Amino acid sequence: METIRVLIAEDNALQRSLLADGLDGHSGIQIVGAAANGLDALEMIQRLHPQVLLLDMVLPSLDGFGLLEKLQQFPASQRPAVIATTSLGRDDFITRAMELSVAYYMVKPLDMAFLTRQILSAVHREAPVLSAPAPPPDEPEDIERLATAMLMQIGVPAHLSGYKFIRSALMMVTDRPELFSSLTRVLYPEIAREFGTTASCVERAIRHAISLTWDRGGGENYRKLLGRQASTIGDKPTNSEFLAQVGEGIRLRRGRHGR
Repeated sequence: METIRVLIAEDNALQRSLLADGLDGHSGIQIVGAAANGLDALEMIQRLHPQVLLLDMVLPSLDGFGLLEKLQQFPASQRPAVIATTSLGRDDFITRAMELSVAYYMVKPLDMAFLTRQILSAVHREAPVLSAPAPPPDEPEDIERLATAMLMQIGVPAHLSGYKFIRSALMMVTDRPELFSSLTRVLYPEIAREFGTTASCVERAIRHAISLTWDRGGGENYRKLLGRQASTIGDKPTNSEFLAQVGEGIRLRRGRHGR
């Protein structure tokens, strides 16, 4: 197995140490350095030539976005694949990071097993993505991670209450497709109980999230992600159409394997 050279850029000393210790024990990963600020990270990239940069977006001296902009000036062969990490799940941050060729965007706290998979697959990607890599045949991917990744890639604003309702709904319907015929009677009330609100508020919040996503151009992302023909998404999908199509996308990516 090829050993992938990884540089960590993280200003929190404890987090930096935990990441280095957790990743360096993997046979396919070598930690070549760890920087506490953006300027040091930039110097280390030029000197150590890592294949993957694990980048905290909030850094002193030069923040993550500033570092990404600097990397755009490097020849493509000298730019590491970047996995961005942050405590801020804002959709505008995610969009900007993707515009700057981030391979993957992860919101803290980080799942080390999932992070390791992203690092191992990052150097083989041809384009930046927010979706998870295909899991091994005997390890179906976690529904919540796939739902989060797909909603991010479509562009559903993560700060909206409708976002968390949609994610919860997708986690339910992916394994219980019969709920599609009972959105009003069963699904919305279940989500409402989970979040301490009403079924009507859940329905309205999901509709608002979808509408705002489409107003911001999310329909094109939706088409690219799910492979839908443009004619089928000329208008905003209904709540049930959106959940059904994204849910089907999750099932296809996850693989059933008898589960």
